[in-house]
Amino acid sequence: MRQLEQAKVRDQKLSITYLCQQLEVSRKGYYKHTFTEQDEDVKVASVLHYCQYVRSWLPRAGVDTLQECTNKYFKGTFQVGRDWLYKVLGANDMLLRSRKRKRPPQTTKGVVNHGFQDHLNTTPKYIATDHCRLTVSDITYVKCLGGFAYLSLTMDAYSRIITGFDLQPTL
Repeated sequence: MRQLEQAKVRDQKLSITYLCQQLEVSRKGYYKHTFTEQDEDVKVASVLHYCQYVRSWLPRAGVDTLQECTNKYFKGTFQVGRDWLYKVLGANDMLLRSRKRKRPPQTTKGVVNHGFQDHLNTTPKYIATDHCRLTVSDITYVKCLGGFAYLSLTMDAYSRIITGFDLQPTL
């Protein structure tokens, strides 16, 4: 609106008073709107510049951290709200994309006394001299489309041939 009015003023040499009368806006309202819009542009530019500076030191700083830093930096000038900062950073593609933590599934859920018997590993003492003298087993996780599946393998230690396997969605 402001740019259109200014273009008309330049092209047709119309006065601000005439335009304000046509739009039924007071001159004071026109100038207040113009200066408020300019102040908002300056505020956005200065906050974005400061956020880029903070991100150069803290690349993974989120909106809450940036809001705290900008409020400390612009303390006497203006306050920066969280929603406003989120909107401004989103409009300028400065929001961080959330990273999901990839944690492997746990079978015991951190419980030490899970009720199952613990067996000692006696394999290092025994040396297999022929086929089928020593078999070893292991359970591992396989990533699938629907999450994780549990793969149980049984292997002959001497020949290193897999003698059995089972793939199940649950233990």
